[in-house]
Amino acid sequence: MANYGRIFRARSEGADHRPSAELDEFIDMLGVLGVERALPFGVDNDEMAQLLKRYPGRILGLARISAFKGMSGVRELERRIRDDGFHALGVSALVDGIPASDRRFYPLYTKAAELKVPVRVYSSMNYATDRPYDLGHPGTSTRSPWTFPS
Repeated sequence: MANYGRIFRARSEGADHRPSAELDEFIDMLGVLGVERALPFGVDNDEMAQLLKRYPGRILGLARISAFKGMSGVRELERRIRDDGFHALGVSALVDGIPASDRRFYPLYTKAAELKVPVRVYSSMNYATDRPYDLGHPGTSTRSPWTFPS
């Protein structure tokens, strides 16, 4: 989103994408506190793959893939799950700017079902000024186009 570039600029400028000693200490602290696994946010898929290798069994990997990637996104999801050890698909109606029920997400949802991995649909307060407010609302961002029997 347009304003995310400003918010996260410091993270992307000069970042070498290597886990730090501080991160090692944090993972150790989670273990002391009884937290078995963590689900990091704010990292891209390549960074997540590094975390999964560095902390096997301690990190749950969420493959964040845009609906606009089409079949290349489907192939990336399969590679991330099978080769990199990711655990789930993450999609965001808010980031993509289309409802989570949009048909452009269907190939990703289908592949996730084939791979038997969960899908995390991000919904939250929408502070973006360049897209409709309702995209982040859980009721409208995930409204299904299908009718299911009760």
